[in-house]
Amino acid sequence: MEENRKNQENEEEDEEELVWNNDYISMIIDGEEWIPKSRAKEFYGLSDNQIFKAIGLELIRVKYAKNPLGGPSVILLAVNDIEEKLHIIRSFPKYSPCELKQKEMYKMRSYLQREVSFRCPRCEEEGNPFIIRPKTSSLLFKLYLNGELLADDLRLIVMLAHYLCRHTGYLYDIEGWWGWLQNYLMSVDETYEPAIIPQDDDFVKERYIDHAIELLLEDGLIEYEDEITPDIRDLVKEYFSCREDYLKHVKETWQ
Repeated sequence: MEENRKNQENEEEDEEELVWNNDYISMIIDGEEWIPKSRAKEFYGLSDNQIFKAIGLELIRVKYAKNPLGGPSVILLAVNDIEEKLHIIRSFPKYSPCELKQKEMYKMRSYLQREVSFRCPRCEEEGNPFIIRPKTSSLLFKLYLNGELLADDLRLIVMLAHYLCRHTGYLYDIEGWWGWLQNYLMSVDETYEPAIIPQDDDFVKERYIDHAIELLLEDGLIEYEDEITPDIRDLVKEYFSCREDYLKHVKETWQ
């Protein structure tokens, strides 16, 4: 017990020696300056791969300290080691093969996302120059990446879904439509009893999709109504009839 108590006192004494300088920019340990990894990256222009490679080759000494702001421990690097071997560390590749592959994948996904995006003329008239794109995390975009959905079809889905949700009043008027339908049914059948609005009512969805197609034709985004195939209508009904979770509205300006 006595030994454990002494060890605890020694640890507390060590913690007292950890003094941050200049608003957590560096730390003094046993009279030597140490800098957090995040600060070293910014100050010396280094990447994670360069730093971890240097640590692996034992070019930089590393310590771990309690985060004064909470959260994970801070990785500390010896400033003297960095400055003495900076030319060697900077000669290491900035990115690992895995990081390079991820960057290439990101560029490809971004390019493919732009291929199926469009500018909405109605949003532009309202002062919102939106470019509408499918979210890269969405199921439909993944189907497109896997070759299970054509680019032209996904672009039509994005256009139809956006018009359905933003410019037909569907999300706001669905209760009004259902109320109108209930009144109509009661007027033609005295025995009919009003029902709770079904969120997946195909009758309501089809009417609003028809209206969205009319608007797309009016704005010149499609030439023929037949461009919207039954499969495209079904996908829009399934994924966009009650929300726009799969769309990303990017506000941009252009000449």
